[in-house]
This record gives sequence, structure tokens and C-alpha cells, in this order.
Amino acid sequence: MVNKRLMWIIEKNGLIQPFQSGFRKGRSTIDSLIALETEAQYAFINGQQMIAVFFDMLKAFDNINHAIILRKLSSIGIRGQMFQFIKQLLENRHYRVQIGNELSQGYRQINGVPQGCVLSPTLFSLAINELGLNLPREVKPLLFADDLAIFCRFGNIHDIQLKLQNAINRIKHWSHTTDIQFSVEKNKMPPLQ
Repeated sequence: MVNKRLMWIIEKNGLIQPFQSGFRKGRSTIDSLIALETEAQYAFINGQQMIAVFFDMLKAFDNINHAIILRKLSSIGIRGQMFQFIKQLLENRHYRVQIGNELSQGYRQINGVPQGCVLSPTLFSLAINELGLNLPREVKPLLFADDLAIFCRFGNIHDIQLKLQNAINRIKHWSHTTDIQFSVEKNKMPPLQ
């Protein structure tokens, strides 16, 4: 019930960026693939080059900062009982580790959204919503859950490289400010000729 209400507020007010397709009604990976294919076709038709870079967030759902989620909720006007409910859901989580018959002391979980909770994807999407907003105008982002693609089409490879490097630097800065890391092994950019 809380998730449906929160999603209604988010979608009604256009609070999730259009380049974000994950966990949204009527959106899927197909939307991202079609957007990428369309840009590639435009590049081909216009005699341009295009490069895409793919990123995977490292344990993103486990590492998302609670303060960021709560700040985002507050900034979009979520207050009162809904805000308090979500705050309690995030902040009152504890865990213990068992190895054999030994049980550790309890620890408070300070990051991450609850696994299997219907609210978790919505809260995660809201928390990473600004990721693609501060990129150079020519660089287009696509977000699906914890996967990000950025791409640029332009007349020559050198200009594309400069624009993408600028975008990567901005993504790196966002990563440092949010404590979300990217998996180096899974991030890919095709080799240039």
C-alpha cells in the first residue's frame, strides 16, 4: 500500500527521470534498448560515430545510504506518517552472524534497502535519480535498476572521447558523494580503433 501510494506520487509529479526504466510500470529493459538502438541508427544515418559505456553499481541495493533516501523523500514532499514509516523501516534493522553454533553480537544496519521488500526498488530508484542529470548535454544516460549506460554520438571519435571522459568524471564524483561504487570488472567501453 505504501509503495503504491509513493509510486503514484512519484509518477504523477514526474519525479523519476525519463531515462530511468527500472521498476516502473509500463517500462522495461526494452525501452532502454530501443533508445540505444535509435541513437545508433541516427548516428549511422547522419554519418556520425557513437560510443556507449556501460556501468554496473557494486552491491548498490546493499550500500545505498539511508540519509540519501530520507533526504530525497523529504525533498519531494513526503512527510508525516509515510515518511516516519519508511524511516523506521530503514533505520530499525539489525543483524547477527551465525557460524556453526556461534552467534555474533547484534549490529545495526546503517546502509541498504531491505531485501525482498516491495518498497526497496522504489526507494533505490529515487535515491539514484540524479545520477544522469549532471552530464554534458551531448551524453545521454539510460538507467535500469543498478545498471547505467551512457552514450554519445558525434562527428568524430576524439570529441566523443572528451565528452564521455567528462561524463565519467562527473559519475565518479557522484559515486564519491553517494558512497555508491561501480564494479570495475563489469564496466565496459569498447576498444577504439
